[in-house]
Amino acid sequence: MKKIAFLLFCNVFLVINIINAQQNVGIGTTNPHASALLELSANDKGLLIPRVTLTALNNSSPVTSPAPGLLVFNTTTSTLPSGFYYWNGTQWTMVGGGGCTTLEAAYNCGGPGAGRTINANSGPVEITMNSGTNTKALWVTNNSPNSFAIDAITTVAGVAIRGKNTFASNQYATIQAETNSTYIADDGALNSAILGSNSGNGYGVAGQIPATSNGKVAVFGNNLRTTVNTAGIWGVGFAGVCGETNNPTQGWAGYFFEDIYVGGGGYAENGWNNISDKRLKSNIQPIPNALQKISQISGNTYTLKTPTKDANGNITTKERVQYGVIAQDIEPIFPEIVSEKAIFNNLGDETVYKTVNYDGLIPVLIEAVKELKAEVDALKKEIEELKK
Repeated sequence: MKKIAFLLFCNVFLVINIINAQQNVGIGTTNPHASALLELSANDKGLLIPRVTLTALNNSSPVTSPAPGLLVFNTTTSTLPSGFYYWNGTQWTMVGGGGCTTLEAAYNCGGPGAGRTINANSGPVEITMNSGTNTKALWVTNNSPNSFAIDAITTVAGVAIRGKNTFASNQYATIQAETNSTYIADDGALNSAILGSNSGNGYGVAGQIPATSNGKVAVFGNNLRTTVNTAGIWGVGFAGVCGETNNPTQGWAGYFFEDIYVGGGGYAENGWNNISDKRLKSNIQPIPNALQKISQISGNTYTLKTPTKDANGNITTKERVQYGVIAQDIEPIFPEIVSEKAIFNNLGDETVYKTVNYDGLIPVLIEAVKELKAEVDALKKEIEELKK
């Protein structure tokens, strides 16, 4: 018995000395790599790391006082994703992200943080949804007041958010707001807060309010600047701005509360209608001495020269022959139909010019014709008396 124990001791001592001499150990191989302290070699087996149930990243349990670098395999998925974890000295850190089943879990593999950033220096970050009905490829929820669910910024020439529908019969908008409002802001210069592009038969930018809702404006433009050359809504095209009402009896294709300037001619199929209801008028008086006043007015032909923009956006002068009156001649006689306004301020001309409401002359002409008819009738009567 003593002899057996002695031989066993000698073998163990020999193995220890061999290990110390080699400074590495091979299991399944007699020639472990010199850079490895321990090399395992097998064709049909693997290394089984201790399996534990972790409760939290910042809780070492069930391991007591783990050493930095300690490797375990977490078997539970209720609190932390299943996978390999190592102790970094203060908390468990997941090895890689293969065990994370959600984007949030993948981000939290290194511990929860105040914010996350994805930096793609080459190529896009893509989200693809290939199946399902009424599914969302990207769903963003923000419960913080006065904040943004999505905040997109581009620091060079380009588009911050771009939407595109490629389905031929798609009736949905690329960007759609269903509850409350859609707010899009642009802080740059010469940029567009909203840029809509459509190569088909649809609309670049479309707004729609269901008949059952309480909304009032489908597309709203509000320019808070009070300087010249600004607009709430600016339209450029074959028809710059086109309006159509779905209620011809009570609706309007266009409704404006202030003055309107037209740089070209105006065309109306059914004429222009001025408000003339007696219920809206007071202090109604006939126009006295209409014929005498009209006699003081001169009708003229002249060349009207006004500033305009050419096709390249340069300010030029447009000249055309017209027939009309001179505001300075009208003002002493009918001051109520003469107004003043800087009508070309959007073209850089701040000069205040006089304008004439030609419609205001019509009632005067009516009374002048009546006075003239009365004079003609009186002359006819005198002639008839002389013939007798």
